[in-house]
Amino acid sequence: MNKNFGGGVDLGALYRVSSHGLVEPNTRTQSRIRSMQDMLSSLPGATLVEVDVLLAGWDAGAKWQEGYDQIARDTAHCCNTRLETGSDSWLPF
Repeated sequence: MNKNFGGGVDLGALYRVSSHGLVEPNTRTQSRIRSMQDMLSSLPGATLVEVDVLLAGWDAGAKWQEGYDQIARDTAHCCNTRLETGSDSWLPF
C-alpha cells in the first residue's frame, strides 16, 4: 500500500450475511477496494485525504442509489408497473 496512508483506510466488511443466512463476499466492500485500486494505479502518489474523498464520494453515490432503488420499488408497487433492470433503464416505469 502507498506509504502516504500511514494507519490505513477502513474499506468495510469483507463478508456479509445474505437474506438467506449464508455468508457471502460483500460486493460493496469489493467495489470500494476496486475503486481505490483504480485510483492508486492512475494516481500512485495519492494521499490518505484524497482516498478518503474518493471513498466519501463512493459512499454518497451508493446512498443515493439505495434511495433511488427504494423509490423505484415503491413506484413500481403502487402503480402496478414492472421495474426494468437494464443498464440504460433508470426510470421506474
